Amino acid sequence: MVILNEMNVLHNFFASMDKVIAFSTKLIEDVKANPPTSSGTKSYFERIIQRAELPADEIAESIVSFLFAGVDTTNHVSLWTFLNLAKYPEVQEKVYQEIKAHIGDGDMTEQNLKALEYLGWVQRESHRLTPSTPIITNRTLDHPIVLSGYEIPPGTKINMASNAIQRDPKFVDQPEKFIPERWSKEAIAARKGTPKEAIDSLTVSKPFGMGPRMCLGSRLAEAEMKMLAVQVVRDWKFEESPPNQPYKIVQKTMSQAEPYPNFTFVKRR
Repeated sequence: MVILNEMNVLHNFFASMDKVIAFSTKLIEDVKANPPTSSGTKSYFERIIQRAELPADEIAESIVSFLFAGVDTTNHVSLWTFLNLAKYPEVQEKVYQEIKAHIGDGDMTEQNLKALEYLGWVQRESHRLTPSTPIITNRTLDHPIVLSGYEIPPGTKINMASNAIQRDPKFVDQPEKFIPERWSKEAIAARKGTPKEAIDSLTVSKPFGMGPRMCLGSRLAEAEMKMLAVQVVRDWKFEESPPNQPYKIVQKTMSQAEPYPNFTFVKRR
């Protein structure tokens, strides 16, 4: 595995976002030029475009938000989770046994999904080791601050490299290993009051940001990703085929494995 060069992250991210904006603009032009028939089913955005209630640039921005925040994020976070489960079969088996104990062949409910504690640790560890994006909390300073002895003037854009923090041996034991147990209540309590408790901060613990500007759909996204993981692991045992396939991490709208490894699936039931 090749670790992403974080110096290029923002450049690659914005380049990918430009492509998404270009796609959205073309979609608007296509719908205007070839409006769907009144008898056909119209998508949400087709109806907005036809009603012309918003300027084209605002519609394009909304399409970008739907694609980026509503689809791309949960997609790539789930892909990283499944890749880690494929690489660590003993972890996958623990997830499966937990699903059997709390859900079995029954329906998923809010209550039994909350009981899947180990799966929660797996998702947290996947976010630590293979985050969907290595940089979070994009903020513009409205007043000067001092960081590590450097005076940062107002108007400066600040990004936190959470990936670097969560792989730093000062804060994480065996940072290159996938160890979900590091997120148990006992492990978190043992870090309390030490420099290592930095990785338990809300700032880095989830991929949704924090504060009043955090992702509005965070709870829905977490439920979607957990339900998808339950459905796949309950029905299938999967592994890399062949093992240890090489890939590099590339930054597009989200960071992703390229090429994504091939899996072999064996039906469990």
